[in-house]
Amino acid sequence: MAIPRALGTDPDGVLDIGEGQNLQRRLYEFWGRARGKAYAHSAAAEYASWELARHWPFDLLHFDFFHVPDKKRAEQAELEMLDEYRHRFYDRPPLNKSQGKRWKHGAG
Repeated sequence: MAIPRALGTDPDGVLDIGEGQNLQRRLYEFWGRARGKAYAHSAAAEYASWELARHWPFDLLHFDFFHVPDKKRAEQAELEMLDEYRHRFYDRPPLNKSQGKRWKHGAG
């Protein structure tokens, strides 16, 4: 579902860009927190608190992911994707509260 952004429309409807060490756990925590359970997943907390299931129902959500060899590279990939999104739309994806772990990598 397309999302209007500051500089145009995101045709892919990206809600969040993030990284994690365990994909199964990250997805489990997202679905649990989005449904009101006490898991530590900030994007899912935003999804739940803003009742975004009214606009983006669970059955329409999907996750794209790719594997990288280590945590540092995953955090760098997250920063690169956030920067690309911000450059393209001059905005963050709606569920991203931050611009990634820049302090760890000396970026921005």
